[in-house]
Amino acid sequence: MGCLPAEARLRRPFRPSPSSWPTTGSIVQPDDAMIALGAELRFRCHQAGHALSDKLHDGDRWIAATALRLQIPLDSHDGVFGGTPGLELITATGDR
Repeated sequence: MGCLPAEARLRRPFRPSPSSWPTTGSIVQPDDAMIALGAELRFRCHQAGHALSDKLHDGDRWIAATALRLQIPLDSHDGVFGGTPGLELITATGDR
């Protein structure tokens, strides 16, 4: 069994305060149009055999539906978004 030095055991874990959280961004509330878009996206992904149609990716599908609803590209390295019908995907390298 390992043992931590005394000073390591006394330190509190780092937890950023809300004042250090990013200030850019918005909370998007789902409306009827977004809900319909999410359902349509699941159907289109299912037809295309895309992974976003799986229940496992419900959260990812909401992210994609939000980008589609706001008509903005999605900046992500998560491979599940690749090939999503109608979604413009941007990676940090600038690929579209």
